[in-house]
Amino acid sequence: MEKKKELTYILKYSLVGICNTLLTALIYSIMVFFGINPHLSNFVGYGIGTVNSFLLNKYWTFKTPSNHAITECGKFFLSAFVCWVAQWCVFRVLLLGVNEYWAFIGAFPVYPLFNYLANRIFVFKDQSI
Repeated sequence: MEKKKELTYILKYSLVGICNTLLTALIYSIMVFFGINPHLSNFVGYGIGTVNSFLLNKYWTFKTPSNHAITECGKFFLSAFVCWVAQWCVFRVLLLGVNEYWAFIGAFPVYPLFNYLANRIFVFKDQSI
């Protein structure tokens, strides 16, 4: 039962992540296309994706009670910021050798990997597992 529950979390989190990846990449690409700084574009894309992620993960993936929303929101955005900083650092390093699109793609996996762990263990932790 517990393995099935964990696999369900991972599957739902992955689907939310796919939606967020597409949303973030779309926003980033549009902003860069219009000449907006890649760093600002990266930040805005992740910001919008993060709000979307909180809502979908809270109410669909982990289905946590509404009475924890304020606490979870604070934890979520703190952990999202830490994960974004980790991604941004990798992005900056990659920009030393490749263009902004390849740097964005290369740095992208950092965020979802660390973010799942933060969400599962810290933000939306399930006391029954």
